[in-house]
Amino acid sequence: MGGAVSMGFSSDLAGSNVSFFIGNLLIENFFILALGIVIVAGMFYERPERQLIYGLLLIIFSLNQFVILVTLFSTLPFVALGPIGPLLTFAGGLSALRFRLPSSR
Repeated sequence: MGGAVSMGFSSDLAGSNVSFFIGNLLIENFFILALGIVIVAGMFYERPERQLIYGLLLIIFSLNQFVILVTLFSTLPFVALGPIGPLLTFAGGLSALRFRLPSSR
């Protein structure tokens, strides 16, 4: 869910009037991170026994998105989708670390 919201945020910024370099950097980084989040979430669905690795990757991706948002916040137009994607991804990563699967024995 967080990856999809982040992709929506990055595609929404494509038409904004910020300088070309800053706008392009943000769109590319957010899109790549969102694509990585979607891939990791799919891998987590396929192999839930590796939830520690995938939970940590989701937390790292969300923190990276927060750093991008905070760094470039003064030049961005405020869009409500901006902080929601990283928050959902962070919550998903924390829940992957917090809740363990029941043993199959």
